[in-house]
Amino acid sequence: DDRAPLIVAVDLSPSMDAADLPPSRLEAAKRKLRDLLKRRAGAKTGLIAYAGSAHLVLPCTEDPGLLDTFIQALSTDLMSAPGKNVLGVIDEALKLLGAEKSPGTLLLLTDGADASQFDAIGKRLAGTQLQVLVLAVGSQSTGPLRNAQGMPRLDTLGRPVLGGFDVQGLKGLAKAASAPLGSLSLNDDDLDWVELHAQRGDHAQLPGALGRHEAV
Repeated sequence: DDRAPLIVAVDLSPSMDAADLPPSRLEAAKRKLRDLLKRRAGAKTGLIAYAGSAHLVLPCTEDPGLLDTFIQALSTDLMSAPGKNVLGVIDEALKLLGAEKSPGTLLLLTDGADASQFDAIGKRLAGTQLQVLVLAVGSQSTGPLRNAQGMPRLDTLGRPVLGGFDVQGLKGLAKAASAPLGSLSLNDDDLDWVELHAQRGDHAQLPGALGRHEAV
């Protein structure tokens, strides 16, 4: 089996509740991950959730059913600190790879990035055996997000939270991490792309990737 460990990091920021990918960006990402897990049955996969902080949800496991249970439980309500702390994700991923004593791949599913972290991200990854992939989740910026009661979601300053889609931030993140950048697709092109990288580390271009076309 030539499949190196894959660590999946899912952005749980409020913007992932935007409905440009119905029923929401987060739910679309979870569906896609379910399909990916079916392909990776028997391969080691770990799970990290993040927003303003990053948290290990499940260490690398070969049990797709267990992973799917944890993935389906992911919700933006689980994260209290706002932000997109990819540096924290990288730290958690490096700890996992250290335990596995193996090079591996980190797959980030997100709709934006914190540009203030870009310089530190490149330095943190330098000399490591962690390959990063960025998969954009979303297609366009949307209006105010609403909670389960239908009321606008507010940030800590009482301002409405918007369903932003940060194309430039995603491109900047990919550049900082020396990572290929793709987008969630309606077919299996994105799954083929992730599998190719996760297995061999090839830098193949995903059809429809940001930078060549708009995300679907």
